Amino acid sequence: MHSSHVSHRRSSGIELLRIIAMYAILSHHFVMHNGFSIEQLPPSFTRYFLIAFMAGWGKVGVVVFFTISVWFLVGKQQSIRSSFYRVWILERELLFYIILLTAFYSIFDREDISAKSILTGFLPILTNKWWYVTAYAIFLVLMPAMQSGLAILNSKQHRNLAVFSFLLVGVVPFIPGGIQTGDTSLTFIFLFVIITYFKWHVYPMKTGHIIVLFFVGLLSLLGQYLVSEAVYTIFGRDGLVDLPMLYGFPVLLTAFGLFLLFERFDFYSSVINRIAMSSFAVYLITDYSSSRILLWDKMFNLGNLLDLPLFCFSILLILFAIYAVCTVFDFLRQVLFAFTVDRNKGKWFNVLEKKLSDAH
Repeated sequence: MHSSHVSHRRSSGIELLRIIAMYAILSHHFVMHNGFSIEQLPPSFTRYFLIAFMAGWGKVGVVVFFTISVWFLVGKQQSIRSSFYRVWILERELLFYIILLTAFYSIFDREDISAKSILTGFLPILTNKWWYVTAYAIFLVLMPAMQSGLAILNSKQHRNLAVFSFLLVGVVPFIPGGIQTGDTSLTFIFLFVIITYFKWHVYPMKTGHIIVLFFVGLLSLLGQYLVSEAVYTIFGRDGLVDLPMLYGFPVLLTAFGLFLLFERFDFYSSVINRIAMSSFAVYLITDYSSSRILLWDKMFNLGNLLDLPLFCFSILLILFAIYAVCTVFDFLRQVLFAFTVDRNKGKWFNVLEKKLSDAH
């Protein structure tokens, strides 16, 4: 998910997808963490729009973010040191926003911050302050060993493991009472198996096949909500609300199709790449526990927005504005880092590594 630490120049097609994916995640959070529960809405276009076109795309965004990160890492030699270095660099940005957000809410919105949240905030990865950060950090540490192990497998063995991973993440959760790996590093491990198989044994794919993959996923994604809404309308049982939390096969197919399509858009835009560098900050700022309450319960409670003119467009515009404000804040952070910790961003890691090596 984290993008601001990539040093080489990337295609703006991928960076544009990163921005779109974060916007989808922000939309998901708006619906799923809102103080107004969507269960209160009767069957209607508004309800379907909020679930299928906003909440439902959040997990697609997560898979896209993870795929972007892994796709470019897989082509490089990995080591435990490089993994811990990435976690170290990530931790600096986490601590910056922890300090900034804690200070802000301690001054302006103290009722939504506690002593426990302040104390645990300075160990954001270990205390699961942001679930994606913790899951991704654990995955990074495990990745070198997993990549080496998968590289030993032949194509057939890797394919069988990828199929098993796809079934476990994409199909089993739809079975009532079925296993759900959920928002954990376990999901990332299974996705890693699938992505590496695509990268090593299937890629490149024909454009026509990619389009089919995307539209099969998209139609499945929209169809699952239509079926669930029909069940709710006929039987009065609301299965719709839980669906946006699944990494089912519709989400996986849609995300992989989107990534492969945008990966073919080979162009460069410094503006797009610059904005994409701050996409991670949008997640950190808006999904901080106190920010959830401020944004989705107090400021943009859905119950107070339902009567807005052009409701759907207004909601999308509000989220765009939130995204823009967070991006501007992160631009300021990047300037600050450029004159401070980024002047020699690996220095303290190297010092700590040497001390541990000497002690050993």
